[in-house]
Amino acid sequence: MKNTKPLLFPSDYDGWGMLKLPWLFWGVLLLQLRTFAVVMHAVAFDNVHFSDGALFIALSPGIPAFLVFIFFIQPRQPGPYHWWGLWCTGRWLLILGGCLHLGWQFFSWIQSEPVAVMSVCFFIADSVALWWVINSQRLWACFTAEYGYPSFHYRKRDY
Repeated sequence: MKNTKPLLFPSDYDGWGMLKLPWLFWGVLLLQLRTFAVVMHAVAFDNVHFSDGALFIALSPGIPAFLVFIFFIQPRQPGPYHWWGLWCTGRWLLILGGCLHLGWQFFSWIQSEPVAVMSVCFFIADSVALWWVINSQRLWACFTAEYGYPSFHYRKRDY
């Protein structure tokens, strides 16, 4: 039977006793937040005007990543961890965002939008990022109370 516990070392924890996020997490977050940059650039510089519903639909693939970023700021500060339950849903939000990005690109290709090299590159990058978010045990441990929350930290236990 496969061992599902991640291999964690003392260097994997920060000074507050929380599990450090893998550096690929930040790449996935930036990849999923690109919709905010594209939409804001279109509104600011290209004079594209969205109706109320169209703006929400255009921003919808990036909203889960934005929520994960907001949840990152709150629970990882020293002190009481009121937002920890929301932080634990962050991995599922990243999976949802990855599925939305892949579905958005696939839907635009079905609607006979021309297939550009950049859209294919982003489709491949989104596919790899979604695969990593689903299969990374270290990322799973960061979003799990047993490994990521400081009260479960091994240094604070008495042996």
